[in-house]
Amino acid sequence: MKKNPALLASIVFSLIGGIFVALSGYMYIKDLRFKQTAVTSTGTVVEYVQKNSSDGYTYSPVVVFTDQQGKEVRFQSRVSSSYQSYVIGETVPVLYNPMQSSDAKIDGFITTGGFWILFGGFGSIFFVIGVSMLLRRVLRNIEVQKLKQTGTRVDTIYQSVEKSSLRVNDKPAYHIFVQWNNPADGKLYTFKSDAIWYNPEPYLTAAQNIPVLVDMGNLKNYWVDVSFLPGEGN
Repeated sequence: MKKNPALLASIVFSLIGGIFVALSGYMYIKDLRFKQTAVTSTGTVVEYVQKNSSDGYTYSPVVVFTDQQGKEVRFQSRVSSSYQSYVIGETVPVLYNPMQSSDAKIDGFITTGGFWILFGGFGSIFFVIGVSMLLRRVLRNIEVQKLKQTGTRVDTIYQSVEKSSLRVNDKPAYHIFVQWNNPADGKLYTFKSDAIWYNPEPYLTAAQNIPVLVDMGNLKNYWVDVSFLPGEGN
C-alpha cells in the first residue's frame, strides 16, 4: 500500500477541526446558559495576576464586587491577555452565579462566549480544509475507477520528473510527465501523473513507455498509471 501524506493531512485537519468545533459549541452553550441565569453587578479591577507564557507574560485582571447578600467577592478572570486590558480602579460589568457568587466573570464579548465563537471559527476553517481535501480525493478516485473501466489505454513516452510546490510535513510531492502523439489529430499531448510522495526517477528510464488511460472525448480527463512503481517504505 502506497502512503499518501496528503490523505493523512486531510484526515488530521478534519479531526482537529471537528474537535475544535464540537468543543467550542459545548463551551459556548455552557457560557450562554450561565449568562441566562446569572445576576449582574458592577465590580472594580484591583490588580493583575502575571503569568508566564511562551511569548512572555500574560495578565489576568482581579475584580472585586458586592453580591446580592452584601458580601464582597473577589475573583480572577479566566481570560488573560498580553497587555493589561483595564486600568486599576476601573469599574467593569460583572456576571455571577446567584447560588455561588464566587463563580463570576467580567461581562464582555470574549469572556461570555465570544472566545468560543472565535475558537469555533478557527476550527471550522480546519474542518472545511480537511473535508474539501478528502472530498477531492474521493472524487478523483471515482474518476480514476471510471477511466479504468471505460478509458482508452495509450502508450506514452516518459519525459521528466518534477518536484511539486505541494509539501506535507516538509515532504515534497513529485509528478511524472509523459507525452503522447495523438494519431487522430497529429498533436503532441503532455500528461502529468498524480502526486507521488518520493522521487521516482531511479525507477524510470529514458524513453520508457508509461500507460495512460484517457477519455477520448475529453483528453483533459486522464490517469497516468504509475502502479509499476514500488510502494513507499518508512
